[in-house]
Amino acid sequence: MGILTFSYLLAVATSLPYLSPLPLALATLAYLLHLFTFDLVFYAKTPRQFYALTSLSFLPYIAAAALGWWNPTAYAVGLLFFVSYAALMHRGRGRSVEGVVTGTALLSSTFLLVKAVAAHQLGPKDYLVYVLFVGYHVATAYYVESRLAFRNVKPHMALYVWAPVAVFAALLWPSTLLSLC
Repeated sequence: MGILTFSYLLAVATSLPYLSPLPLALATLAYLLHLFTFDLVFYAKTPRQFYALTSLSFLPYIAAAALGWWNPTAYAVGLLFFVSYAALMHRGRGRSVEGVVTGTALLSSTFLLVKAVAAHQLGPKDYLVYVLFVGYHVATAYYVESRLAFRNVKPHMALYVWAPVAVFAALLWPSTLLSLC
């Protein structure tokens, strides 16, 4: 819930100058659908249940695209993580380390998708914020997985994700260096 909610709030907060009621309502609907179905998707017993729930979650994005309130790059990123997670689910690996990490990246990609629907435009700093946001959450997921006794994940895996993201962000936007440490 936290990743989804923070993704949504970050997208809305960084879109304030561009917000209008109808796109915001559609973006909010997408967020709420994700919020109320993500556990059901994660614990889906059958592929039919998985795809029925995810199809429901796709509806606001399809409507936004039909109305011209979308961004092809944001949608491509979201689709990439969805397809990756769906492939893991089909192989019975949805709750594996890879599934949890990919699912975390998918959930945090809500930032990019909500921003695309609500503001219709994404600039270079939005993509940088996205890389930082997803990098942070994926690194945290690796760290949490490393703390579980039944997982074979080393704690430094989190640094393998976070360090390149932090260096990349600091090189492109030096003022982020303060928040990265």
